[in-house]
Amino acid sequence: MDVLNLSRVFGPTLVGHSSANPTPLVIMEDTPRQSKVVARLLSLPPSFWRGFVETEQENLVPVPTPSHECGEHRSPSPHPPWPSAPLKGPGSCTAGF
Repeated sequence: MDVLNLSRVFGPTLVGHSSANPTPLVIMEDTPRQSKVVARLLSLPPSFWRGFVETEQENLVPVPTPSHECGEHRSPSPHPPWPSAPLKGPGSCTAGF
């Protein structure tokens, strides 16, 4: 997906509206601005984003990685685990945090 399509899809969610309860007219006026803001952000060079991505790794919530064995993947986390429903199906493991 190119930058223009991404900005159209994610603009309203990431940028939001100019008021808490926008009218249909305000939504129509805000939409092009939202798209432009996200398109500009997406066009920034990777060096700009490295300052945000390469920050403290210790505060990140761990994400389970696929493995060849069934079992739980747990890592120390400063955040409580998210509740999850087990995944069931033929040949599947019970997944969870």
